[in-house]
Amino acid sequence: MSFFSINFGIYFSIFWMFFYYFKFSVTVQKILLLAFSYYFLYTCAGESGTFVLAINVIFAICIWFWGIFIYHFHSKFSLVLAICSIVFLLAFFKYIKFFEPIAIFLAQISDSNLLIANALPIGISYYSFMAIGYLVHLYKRKIKRQSLLNTLVFLSFFVTITSGPILGAKGFFTQLNRVRKNPAFYARCGEIYTLFTLSFFKIFIIANWTSKIIEPIFKTPQIYPSSVLIAALCGYSIMLYAQFSGFIDMSRALGVMIGFNIPKNFNRPFRALNLQIFWRRWHISLMKFFMEFVYIPLGGSRLGTARKWLNIGIVFVISGVWHGSGSVWEKYIIWGLIHAFGMIFCLFIAKFGVDFLKFGAFKRFVTFLFVSFAWIYFSFGDIGIIEANIFLKTLIFGFLADFWRILFVFCVVFFGLLIYNQINFFCLIKRMFLRTNSVVICLFFIIYSLVIYKLMPNEIPNFMYGDF
Repeated sequence: MSFFSINFGIYFSIFWMFFYYFKFSVTVQKILLLAFSYYFLYTCAGESGTFVLAINVIFAICIWFWGIFIYHFHSKFSLVLAICSIVFLLAFFKYIKFFEPIAIFLAQISDSNLLIANALPIGISYYSFMAIGYLVHLYKRKIKRQSLLNTLVFLSFFVTITSGPILGAKGFFTQLNRVRKNPAFYARCGEIYTLFTLSFFKIFIIANWTSKIIEPIFKTPQIYPSSVLIAALCGYSIMLYAQFSGFIDMSRALGVMIGFNIPKNFNRPFRALNLQIFWRRWHISLMKFFMEFVYIPLGGSRLGTARKWLNIGIVFVISGVWHGSGSVWEKYIIWGLIHAFGMIFCLFIAKFGVDFLKFGAFKRFVTFLFVSFAWIYFSFGDIGIIEANIFLKTLIFGFLADFWRILFVFCVVFFGLLIYNQINFFCLIKRMFLRTNSVVICLFFIIYSLVIYKLMPNEIPNFMYGDF
């Protein structure tokens, strides 16, 4: 079951009605929220639902015990030990081939191959980082120790567990403990309708059709000219953004419906004038996490230029490791290093006041191309580093022979970015809903759903970031 299944729509509607029926009791709402989150996690995992749910419950209980110990004894050693255990658990599941002897031993003593067969529990990459943030803030006394029920809800919250964003503990618990007298749906219906509209179009039309077109190109790049490969890289940028931000839009809409403000994870990233700005707009919650819990503890920019550059490199290598898994981890590290060098280059030219590109349109174009070319070592999880190198080699050696068609692709991308920069679809659609009565809105969604259904491809690819 996913956000976009009919079953989810039915079960969420039932949950939503009960959730607000018990608006007089925050505790009952928490229990309902926990029950629905566990049901969602269980059904999302399919045949391995019991395994995935058990991992989440045991993990949350352990974090609750760690929280008690860290908060009461204010032990830095305990905090470090807890973080190390979380990182080890995440690494174990993401890179289980490196821990194969342990996995085989556990499978033998449990008389089951379930652990090996289901190496990456759904959402563990997100709730592991959320747990680290929670424990660090407990140690720093930024938040109070939470009850077991609150901790269980926080680390299984169905709205964000499959697609993020990475939630901050303080903001979440403040909202969780708040009394909800009236459904937020009525107060913010324009925003909810807009998020639903954008989410469905991004996922079912843009992301799915783009994926269907470009995936064969990434798998057999040697049979295509360089212009097609460059177009595929740009298409991958569009596909990944549409898919990921589409899921986030749905998460935000569902969050508002049950009284939670889910933070933006994307802020029109292709408007970025350089790579630094891009990473303030793309996967915002992940970069905030790395900034607070990796970059600043390493010294940030306080220890000189060389150390600052090293810290940036470490952050992006860790980001690459976080995105990678299994046997294709090397290419994600290369992707991280590419972005690290790009960030360092931006800082270097900014330090000396060098500005190669005077116009914002060209800056956006170059930034978009850099990000798109870096996807060579990121794209489609089952494509390894050898295939990525073949893609790069084919693109480089065929560049001159295909120059004019490449120039045409660049022109299309350039003018596409110009249009993208000028139009804010969220504001336009929201304004339309706020000026429209309920009957017309109902008719719109009926017709819109039918149009989406007719235009979408028959096969819907999996959510790529769910694999991370």
